[in-house]
Amino acid sequence: MMPKPTVVAVVLLSCWSYAASESEGKVDGRDLDLLCAAIVNGSKDPRFDMNEDGVINLEDITDPASGWLQAGGVHNLPLTGGRSFLPGDANLDGRVDGRDFFIWNANKFRKTSRWTQGDFNADGIVDAQDYSIWSAHKFLSSRTYFRH
Repeated sequence: MMPKPTVVAVVLLSCWSYAASESEGKVDGRDLDLLCAAIVNGSKDPRFDMNEDGVINLEDITDPASGWLQAGGVHNLPLTGGRSFLPGDANLDGRVDGRDFFIWNANKFRKTSRWTQGDFNADGIVDAQDYSIWSAHKFLSSRTYFRH
């Protein structure tokens, strides 16, 4: 049984109760991995519907207004400057770089539903599509990418 949803900062992080109980209130890769697994497994649990569109899919991670990358980035101010995490940032350090490539490369062609292992499109396998996501954002930083 999953715990009740938890409110963190001003963002309702509905699927991140795990973070509060297991990570001392941090919003981190374990939470994103839970959301990826929910997408891969076809979950209907509304606590994973980050953008509240009634469907649990990749947009719950990538939606620029309410997806996990946005909300997680805002919550992790020291890493991102309050900006969204970027697609391809496997270790969620606020940069898409060689470390993320090494994570992707170590897991390529593996079945996994973990963002932190390189499944950036939440389809259950680390493959060339995930590499393309990393490559499209390589060498970018959350701190600089979203400046106006």
